[in-house]
Amino acid sequence: LRISSPIRDAAWWYGDNAHIAVRTDDGIFLTELDGRGGRSTVEIYPNPVDEILTTPDAPNSIFLRRDKTWHTITL
Repeated sequence: LRISSPIRDAAWWYGDNAHIAVRTDDGIFLTELDGRGGRSTVEIYPNPVDEILTTPDAPNSIFLRRDKTWHTITL
């Protein structure tokens, strides 16, 4: 994974069990675990957040906290 800012947090992506959600100072990225042929990394949220959370109970969602409010990204 090559990104311009340090990784602050990471969470397992239960949607396919082949990706990790990564939180940096620049936003949230989704990167694949299988490096054969190169890793694919996409930005899914372009702003800084305070925390991310994933759960197997909602496998296609990433929860993010900004200030005191939780938001959901569903992929």
